[in-house]
Amino acid sequence: MTTSGTITMTMREVDRLRTIQSVVDGMLMTRQAAERLQLSRRQVDFDAYTLIADNPL
Repeated sequence: MTTSGTITMTMREVDRLRTIQSVVDGMLMTRQAAERLQLSRRQVDFDAYTLIADNPL
């Protein structure tokens, strides 16, 4: 099922998504992402796992 449409995100949400994507791509370490986003490493790991689970290859 393919859906298309428009979503609205704040710049903070866009930055978080890009940073988590960088972790998933191996371009950024979890620790660095956590510091950048002012989150715990555990939260960054959870977000990365969720991003992968929601977007399988």
